[in-house]
Amino acid sequence: MNSKARVMDAIRRVEVDADALEIDLDVTGGVTIGSDRNSNRPFKLDSKNNTYNLGLQFDGPLNRLIERNVYRESQVAYQQASRDFLARKDSIANEVRQVLRRLELNRLNFQIARQQVVSASRLVDQAQIDLRQSTEANSNLTIVLLGALEGMLNAKNDLIGNWVAYRVQKLRLFEALELLYLDENGRWINEDTGIEMLAN
Repeated sequence: MNSKARVMDAIRRVEVDADALEIDLDVTGGVTIGSDRNSNRPFKLDSKNNTYNLGLQFDGPLNRLIERNVYRESQVAYQQASRDFLARKDSIANEVRQVLRRLELNRLNFQIARQQVVSASRLVDQAQIDLRQSTEANSNLTIVLLGALEGMLNAKNDLIGNWVAYRVQKLRLFEALELLYLDENGRWINEDTGIEMLAN
């Protein structure tokens, strides 16, 4: 919106500078009110002694070098503001597309990580059952159980990491669309209502 406002300001500047290139024709006039010269009273006015003048002042387009240069500078500034606006608009659209791709990727990764947690918890359950039912003293079932517990911990960490990455990308999407509203404590207050605004 700020870039768009700069473009509008540049258009107005071009219009103002274009007006300065036009021909100026000024009509001037004046009246000097005269008093009666033969009277001793200075405030006795006599319309016969009034002086009238009328004039025209013409300023043609032949000597407008400075105005022409200013006009060209404003045209260049307008073109630059337009390019900056389009570049900013393209940048925001590209950023939104990238964030949407990352959101979808994080959503899929979260689903995969959730399935990995379920699978890892089943491995832990199976390793615990095997360890309880084992009668051999030299069994490697304790190592298997420790490996399963480590796998479950890694799966939970991956799940949390994917959830955090998803939330970060969602925040970036709202920021790119200028829909991120925070309260005085810096907490995000329109996560659900912002989705409704996006839908409308």
